[in-house]
Amino acid sequence: MEEAIKQIGERLKGLRDALDLSMQDVADTCGITLEKYEMIERGEVDITISNIMKIAKKYGVSADALMFA
Repeated sequence: MEEAIKQIGERLKGLRDALDLSMQDVADTCGITLEKYEMIERGEVDITISNIMKIAKKYGVSADALMFA
């Protein structure tokens, strides 16, 4: 499970960088603090399904792509 969380964080970071969004912008989309979002991208904490859905909508991708791509 821990490896899967890290992989999701890496996907989130890669897409955020590709779309030239700030970490703060994505954290605001999720309604969480910047510090919490940083931990998610580093794979240190799990991300909720609702936040995956919010980010997927913002990025214009499916939630499956964020979780399993």
